[in-house]
Amino acid sequence: MRGLAMRFWLVFVTIVAVAFGATAAQAGEPATPATIAGATAAFDVVQAYEPKGVSSFAFIGPGGTYWLFAGNGPGGIETHSSADGLAWTKQSISGLPFGGSDISIVEYEPGRYRAYVAFLAPTDPSAGRPTPCSGLSLRTATSTDLRTWTAESGNGFADLGCGVPQVVKNPAGGYFMYWVSGERQGSHGSRLATSSDGHTFQTSGGLLIGTDLVDPSVIRLPDGSWLMAYATFYNPMKGGDPFRDVGLASSNDGISWSVAPKRVLDSTDRTRLDPTLLLLPDGRIRIYYSEYAVGLQEVMGATPTLRSAVITLRAAPKVAAAKKKTTTITCLKGTKTKKVTGTSPKCPAGWKQR
Repeated sequence: MRGLAMRFWLVFVTIVAVAFGATAAQAGEPATPATIAGATAAFDVVQAYEPKGVSSFAFIGPGGTYWLFAGNGPGGIETHSSADGLAWTKQSISGLPFGGSDISIVEYEPGRYRAYVAFLAPTDPSAGRPTPCSGLSLRTATSTDLRTWTAESGNGFADLGCGVPQVVKNPAGGYFMYWVSGERQGSHGSRLATSSDGHTFQTSGGLLIGTDLVDPSVIRLPDGSWLMAYATFYNPMKGGDPFRDVGLASSNDGISWSVAPKRVLDSTDRTRLDPTLLLLPDGRIRIYYSEYAVGLQEVMGATPTLRSAVITLRAAPKVAAAKKKTTTITCLKGTKTKKVTGTSPKCPAGWKQR
């Protein structure tokens, strides 16, 4: 009986240890101004086959399968699946709005998914070609397997500006949609829209993180804090860095944001944009992004490669203040002597320095 009881106790302790170990591994650091300021990126190993595209969205579906959706020009939205989120295989999908791009997916009910797509409606040829920040609306489709989609009727957001919508469930109820406005909406940058039903959205407030900080991707971490990745935007009329980079922002509520003082993906020889954040099962944070080999290649019609890195949030180490050098002097008063030590030592009143 004692041996049986001991074995039972060891099994119990092992189960508890594993459970608490998993919880600790999944906890991670919260997203705060301090941890995003000290955040680092470890680039993943480049694979033999790399998907291409822009405005990607990463998602973990049934059975732990990783999915990566991205816009690829005339091909529309292309889809890839993976067992580990690194080695990808192209998949066939159907039912998403033709001509759609900039996809985002939410599991709105257990086993049921809704895709949000920036849709460019056909226009009258005599009106001329629409600019990248006009003519976009929000269309949706639903699926149970992430392969076959059924389009929903209606337009969830009439003027989606420059597009790049990402929809996230609000734990307080309803949904947040982060999107990019253009000059038609007053200024170019990342904005917030809200919805009670996940289908029709209304704009809420102004720019979230500043002018020309775009392509927002947002996740809510297990501790309740919010993390955003965004891309800088190069405007040749305004000057600035021609190489677009990726930065981070943090929030307590998904509405008010603090921007890290430096970019987590910064480069002087390539452009990185359209980030998408993914919280991994082990608690790590992976970021997927589109990369051009040279600075302004994106305006030349090239298709970027999708790359990834693991982001680690941590407060920057504090630099210890240098100790000031001290000296010692000897002070005299009659036949008495006294030593005084300090960074700028002085003799007391009535005493003279030897």
